[in-house]
Amino acid sequence: MNLQRFNDVLHYIEAHITETIAIDDLARCAMLSPYNLQKLFTVLTGIPLGEYIRRRKLSRSLFELLETKQSILDIALQYGYAGPDNYTKACKKYFGCTPSDIRAKRQTVSAFPKLSIHVQIKGGSSMNYRVEQLDAFQVVGVKESYASMDEGVEKIPAFWRQFSGTDKEQQLLKEASDDAMLGLCIPTEDTAYDYVIGVKTDNTPSSFESWTIPASKWLVFEAVGPVPTAIQQTTREIFESFLPSSQYEFTQAPDFERYPNGDVTAQDYVTEIWIPVK
Repeated sequence: MNLQRFNDVLHYIEAHITETIAIDDLARCAMLSPYNLQKLFTVLTGIPLGEYIRRRKLSRSLFELLETKQSILDIALQYGYAGPDNYTKACKKYFGCTPSDIRAKRQTVSAFPKLSIHVQIKGGSSMNYRVEQLDAFQVVGVKESYASMDEGVEKIPAFWRQFSGTDKEQQLLKEASDDAMLGLCIPTEDTAYDYVIGVKTDNTPSSFESWTIPASKWLVFEAVGPVPTAIQQTTREIFESFLPSSQYEFTQAPDFERYPNGDVTAQDYVTEIWIPVK
């Protein structure tokens, strides 16, 4: 995985900041599918790609507000807002004040700077992993569908909270062929994906919706510590350090976390992170 391609994506965004930026064009820069680009961008930067573009457009518009006499309407249209009301709403959300307040310099604002991705030399901390080559297997569970990584990042935690501790969770565990819950990201179309809370099962048919996960090769990493902090930290290390220095490539296939039975808040809890590769 070539991280320079991610810098190419960042440069493209800056060069086309006043235009409509299509995820497909960015995916071509990165030589990845739209889904994989959004997934990797979120992991590496800690912010969804769509949100990053919105923040950069808004931050770049500050120059026109503070250093030119362009009307607020013209600035709004220049940066892709439907009109001054939409632009004002965005300014209030990110800066806590209106464009007029910013222009009158009645309030200090902080811009969101352009990102730059670098490969860093770090201490040689070990990562526990294994390679698994599995035949196709069946998963049953419940799902929510998201149009983009932005939407999933926002809604998945609430999905888990609403499901955990319910009768439906207990019913689902009875279908499991082992004692683990799964959280799967299943790419569907372009940037869209299904997020499935499920279990691996041998029971078909089931009262739950089912998916066949195709045969694949996975790298399986152990994230030790409380959920979700340990998962977020380990996933970032996988894509920031491990994969760029390996011969493996992240593929367009379901990836998932495996949650064994236990206390997910414990310091010694182990979550498995399954990354599809070739």
